[in-house]
Amino acid sequence: MRRTLTATALALVATLFVGVQPALAALLIEQIPAYARQDLSPFCVGSQDVVDQRDPRTLTTLTDRKGSVVLQALKTSTTDLFTRGDGTVMDLQETSLVTVRPDPRGGDATIVWLGRGAIWGNDKTGGGPFLLWVTGLVVMKGSFDPKTGILALTSKTIVGQQTDLCEAIDEGLKPRH
Repeated sequence: MRRTLTATALALVATLFVGVQPALAALLIEQIPAYARQDLSPFCVGSQDVVDQRDPRTLTTLTDRKGSVVLQALKTSTTDLFTRGDGTVMDLQETSLVTVRPDPRGGDATIVWLGRGAIWGNDKTGGGPFLLWVTGLVVMKGSFDPKTGILALTSKTIVGQQTDLCEAIDEGLKPRH
């Protein structure tokens, strides 16, 4: 599974990379700190849920000659610790790759998420806040903050399994992913 996931992730990054290669000027690789007490209450309304991660994430940013970001890739391989307001903890192994290709005309970025892990944010088309555990591929349009993990989406297509993490955290269930 891991080899297939890695091969698919590399293929997706290569696909997004095609066409921007000649204009590249800089490559920046940085460690993004693990989430520490990331508040999930905006996505699990009325809860006191938080998430922590054990390991940092790696963010790779490619820019053009003007300094504009043309592609970002965020690699995560860690344990997510979801904590309810009463202190009960649910830990899940996350392995994911997120690629973000901004629209050069200023529109919504194309976001491709591949792996097993949590995604959270707001569906700006009326779906409201979401917190999901996904195993598979997610293709999205919108914006993504790699430091907080928050997505603001205008579209989202999930190919694979998904579990509502708000319900799983509250009920103490471990998603079968």
